[in-house]
Amino acid sequence: MKQASIGVLLVACAGSVWAQADPREAELVRIAVDPGKRDMERVRALLEARQRVYQRDPPRDGPLKEALGPLLHELGKQADDLTHARLQAAALQALKPFAPWPDLASVVRPFLAKGVALKVRIEALIAVRDHGARGLAGDLLPLLDERLARRTKERFELTVIEAAKGLPDPEAARVVGKALGSSRSRKVKLAAARLLATKRGPEGRQALLAACDPRGRDEDVAGVAALSLIRYGTLEGVGRLVRRFEAREGNSQVLYRSICRCAFREDRGFAGVSPDAFFQVEEEQRRKAIAEVLAWWAKTEGTTPEELMFAQLRDKLREKGVAVPSSLSDKGTVDALIAALGVEPLSLRYAALDVLIRLTGRGDFFSDFRSILINLGANRVKMREWEPTYGFTDPRRQAELRKEQALKAERFRQWWDAVKDRAEWDGRRWRVRG
Repeated sequence: MKQASIGVLLVACAGSVWAQADPREAELVRIAVDPGKRDMERVRALLEARQRVYQRDPPRDGPLKEALGPLLHELGKQADDLTHARLQAAALQALKPFAPWPDLASVVRPFLAKGVALKVRIEALIAVRDHGARGLAGDLLPLLDERLARRTKERFELTVIEAAKGLPDPEAARVVGKALGSSRSRKVKLAAARLLATKRGPEGRQALLAACDPRGRDEDVAGVAALSLIRYGTLEGVGRLVRRFEAREGNSQVLYRSICRCAFREDRGFAGVSPDAFFQVEEEQRRKAIAEVLAWWAKTEGTTPEELMFAQLRDKLREKGVAVPSSLSDKGTVDALIAALGVEPLSLRYAALDVLIRLTGRGDFFSDFRSILINLGANRVKMREWEPTYGFTDPRRQAELRKEQALKAERFRQWWDAVKDRAEWDGRRWRVRG
């Protein structure tokens, strides 16, 4: 289709909506879809139109939304035309206020292909992250084989991992598992290993096990991988860390810290030696900690992460006078897990949260459990700041997070108290009648 006819088609598609919409936005969109205008003029029009959309509540209806689908469809036919890269990128950016965009995969697929400008592919990947999409694993996997300058490749691979957050878990595990295994960047490997804790699949499990191999070089990556494997219901990664730790005669604070995290002991360590103090204590005390690690693993090997978590939880909650039943089919177990949402260390708290969600099916109560609400800028715009993997280092943020988590735990407790009499155990989880 010739460029001149593209603009006519798009105006015809959206004209009826434009007649009723914000006149300024309508004029901006007319400029954006007019192939007779210079690309930079069209780009500025798209960005201003998007800003006007953000000023509406809700920011969904209007001419920009109507025009974007046809515009991207036409731009996608010539996605490898580098002369229109800025316009393509701006059109992809303009999707953001309308998340989730329906059938995003068909919209962005042309912009992920080889030969498309790098910045355009990056915007397409960001759209996948923000909107979510299905069926794009096959398009993302080749991106990890791109030959780019080292720092550029690292940033690009991190963007691919971010995009995988918008894919279904099995698809994401394929992409992120490959990134973990093939990337030469330590930063990429760490990001991939962390994400595979939540985006789980067979390929992800195999990649994590390979990253824990005692013959591997990077102890930090191995530690993160072992911790993520716990979410797959296995302590096999921990065993590989312990073997590596033993082979090094305990001469690794990185491995010691990782084992403590996997054992839900990052607050106190073994033999009273915290991870931070591992090389600060006397050698005799350190040797005791190393020996206790090996003795702990000899006793723990063959158990499940859930059994390990409950053993630690019983010790923690006993101090609060809370009993932890031995059976998941005891309603008191849910009560205990709710109480566990206030314990330290955070690895134990979040392991208890995982089990609580699995037993009740109420993950909706905790969708933002690991975030705090902050005010941003002079206009005091509110947004959520997510807790880093190993927790906030700022005491103020730590205190705010614990305060918000306590309120969410109390709301969940109130819900559970109201429905527990109607809850029935189906062999795997509690279901509420009615």
